[in-house]
Amino acid sequence: MSFREILRNRRMLAIIGAAAVVLVLVVWNAGSSSTEVATSEVQQGEFLVTIKVKGELKALNSRSVSVPRSISSNIQIIRLAPEGNIVKADDFLVQFDPTQAQQKVDEKKNALDNALAERESQKVSIASNLAQLESSLLTQRYSHEQARLRFEQMKFEADAKRREQEINLRKAELALKQAEEKIASQKKIDEANLHKANLQVERARLELTEAEREYESLTLKAPIDGLVVHKEIWGPSGIAKVKVGDTPWRGQELVEIPDLSVMQVKTSVNEVDVSRVSKGQQVKIKLDALPEPTFYGTVSQIATLASRKRNSNVKEFEVMVLVDGGDPRLKPGMSAAVEIVTDRIPDAVYTSLESVFEKEGKTVMYPAGSTTAKVVEVGVKNSDFIVITSGVKAGEKVCMRDPTLPLEQIGNEAPKPIKKERKKSDDEGGFMIIG
Repeated sequence: MSFREILRNRRMLAIIGAAAVVLVLVVWNAGSSSTEVATSEVQQGEFLVTIKVKGELKALNSRSVSVPRSISSNIQIIRLAPEGNIVKADDFLVQFDPTQAQQKVDEKKNALDNALAERESQKVSIASNLAQLESSLLTQRYSHEQARLRFEQMKFEADAKRREQEINLRKAELALKQAEEKIASQKKIDEANLHKANLQVERARLELTEAEREYESLTLKAPIDGLVVHKEIWGPSGIAKVKVGDTPWRGQELVEIPDLSVMQVKTSVNEVDVSRVSKGQQVKIKLDALPEPTFYGTVSQIATLASRKRNSNVKEFEVMVLVDGGDPRLKPGMSAAVEIVTDRIPDAVYTSLESVFEKEGKTVMYPAGSTTAKVVEVGVKNSDFIVITSGVKAGEKVCMRDPTLPLEQIGNEAPKPIKKERKKSDDEGGFMIIG
């Protein structure tokens, strides 16, 4: 074999060797990549067990503004305070069409003016009649006195003349009595007529006052400081928020004014979990509209009767959570994620559920970088974490999957991790543990 052939064979061997080395590296790297295991650290600290539910912000105190029952039906809204306005007590909210009410006020004013004029006319007539009667009475008294004096002067006259004068005296006495009775009777009649006129005036005044009150009631004002929230009412096209042009019914609620100084969250807890909820428990609140900050509160009310969810057999209990402090950013209707703290373990060792496995009837964990399982004892668990009562210490790194099996076998014959609690829907509620 020539030197050139020997050199060519060596080059070929070198190329083959290099290719073999590359292939080994690729295979090794692929195997290393496929068996790389994520780890987590065992933690120690306060362990909070919570029930997670969804809720909605509401004001603790609110006042509704309704269509006054005193006004006519089918009266139209012509002006409306915008929803979301912050108002003070006695600020404008709703204006109804005042056309008919103004006409009624004008009519009642005219009626009162007429009643007052009629009373004054009665008074003038009474005064005039009384003056005539008193004049007539005075005349009769004078005639009676004259007759009496003439009769006294006849005491020495003949009996016939005396009897004639006595008859005249009796006639004068009768005329005087009749005049006195007539004036007394007329006074009673006049008093009755004047009383009737006074009643008509008072009735007209009351009707005017009522008409003015009805007119004023067409302008609705805020009863307290707060936020303007339009209520939903039935209209020609179905239920919708109240708007200008609507003709609501008497007594129908139009606007709600929640007091924003004290807020609460209305939520519901599944009947399975409600036994673990009690008044005074601390609550963490996250708002969808305000990712930061986290708000806090306490359970303030728990319903005594369950209610059934719509189109479901699930029963829930309404729970009210009082939000600590006040914040102008909190608005009624905001969606809230609520975590009710139902239990606390002050100093617990815990880890993620993905780090704990059931293998051959034992509960085990894998230290990071090791394929040797460590038997552990566990305590309470929930949707994310589990308490470790013995077997590992806080600060240890542990595998979050079984490192003895490659990825392609995970989920088949691999040991199963400790199962998480069933994740409940946002409406049903759920569990969570945080540290």
